[in-house]
Amino acid sequence: MRILLTAACALTATTCLQAVDGPPLADTDATRLAAEVLLGSPGFEAGVAGEFRWHNSTEWQIRPELFINEDERVGAAVSLSWDLAPVFTLPAGHELFLGPRVAYHNSDHSKWGFDAMALYSFPLFPDREFRHNIEIMGTVGILQHRDDSDKVSSRFGASLGVGYAYRF
Repeated sequence: MRILLTAACALTATTCLQAVDGPPLADTDATRLAAEVLLGSPGFEAGVAGEFRWHNSTEWQIRPELFINEDERVGAAVSLSWDLAPVFTLPAGHELFLGPRVAYHNSDHSKWGFDAMALYSFPLFPDREFRHNIEIMGTVGILQHRDDSDKVSSRFGASLGVGYAYRF
């Protein structure tokens, strides 16, 4: 199952990279498809995410994720974050989002996670339109843990990850 998901992510990224020259990107409201890998307290997770953005007084993003964990089970997460780029001086095309995230890891030892998630995104081709992006993500929060004796406890959890996102 992990091989199939990894192959699907690679195919998505390859297909998107072939479409480097596209129509101009007109507004800040955007939809992205991302392939990602995360490694941390819940273990190794490879997956895909959708990024749906809208803009009012600030830019917001809702990001549902679907991933396969190291136990070859499907997990899911969703985050709601806002753009912190206006607070910092970032280069053109760079973005920084921060917000809460809820995840169901569905592995042997990790179940629910309640995190803060930071997502830093920058263009893969800075001299062209910002359609292709590399994402660096991190999460910190509380992780529901089940040990080998099926005792459930809460503990600190953290993950780091990297991804590729294509903006439609």
